Amino acid sequence: MGVVVSVLVHLPEFWVFVAALCVSCVALAVFLWRMETEVLKTSAPERKGESPPDAAAAVLAEMGYGYDARQDALVSRHDAWQRAYGYSRLYDEAAARCGIIVHCEPVAFELGGRRYLLALWKGQYGLAAGAEIGLYVAGEGSAAGAGEAFYESVPDEESPKMAMTLFHRDAALFAFEERRSWLAAHRPGLYARPEDLVLRGAVSFQSVEMARAAYDALLCAGYTPWEIGRVDETVYFTFARPHTSQPASQKSLFARAARARLCLAVRWYRRAARDPEGMDEILARLRMKSPALFAMFKNSCRSRRLLAAGGARGGMSGKEGGDKACRA
Repeated sequence: MGVVVSVLVHLPEFWVFVAALCVSCVALAVFLWRMETEVLKTSAPERKGESPPDAAAAVLAEMGYGYDARQDALVSRHDAWQRAYGYSRLYDEAAARCGIIVHCEPVAFELGGRRYLLALWKGQYGLAAGAEIGLYVAGEGSAAGAGEAFYESVPDEESPKMAMTLFHRDAALFAFEERRSWLAAHRPGLYARPEDLVLRGAVSFQSVEMARAAYDALLCAGYTPWEIGRVDETVYFTFARPHTSQPASQKSLFARAARARLCLAVRWYRRAARDPEGMDEILARLRMKSPALFAMFKNSCRSRRLLAAGGARGGMSGKEGGDKACRA
């Protein structure tokens, strides 16, 4: 080994390679610094007649979320427009392209001649780390397979009571409990790999039979009795690692590059939102001083951009729906 090293250090090509590597590292560092400076210093023209708090409230409502200042978390609204789009496996396949790097766990089960889907997600949603729980029912004419079917959100009268607590490296980020068909919450300004997040939650179904069917489906998916449990009509779960097959796009080179880009973007967000007095001030500051980050914030979470990329079938259809979603 020593002979090989001795030979290498006497070769001019070796030092040329070392010099080229050093120059490349310096160039990359300068490029990232310049890109960060441009993002943080770019200003947007001020809109007359629109106060920052009003603009912030409008942005959050447009995203389908509210803000819990006590837990510093975005939480889905009861009337969130995302419910109209249901669930499709194509959404999960398109997520990486839209800056969403997640573990997803769609588990289908049947009861009374109807096919349901309990879906769990956790990971990085643009500028926020978060999680989702959703309960869906197969739409008319859907294929039999969970990966092929289009599912609609269950109606309000069938919505279960959902509870979630998201942990990042054993530290609890937030906890919510609501009667919803879809419950989502996100911590803005935090970067977290999906494997570093653990989602613990519970779903209280409409009947013991439905809870038993969902519990059995989770067992068949690979969950152990140490990860899930059932008491009457409530199913408890710990989602640390996925047991179902993950979208190929989440494991692609593009997804790896997206992770690095999101990590940098969160760092820029934290610098731009330093010492805020609330979400109103953060969004106003982003809109005025960093429109690139502001646009990225709007497309965080389950955005219209994601649903359009996944060929959404809900409240919009065909080319018109895709165009509107892409413009959002």
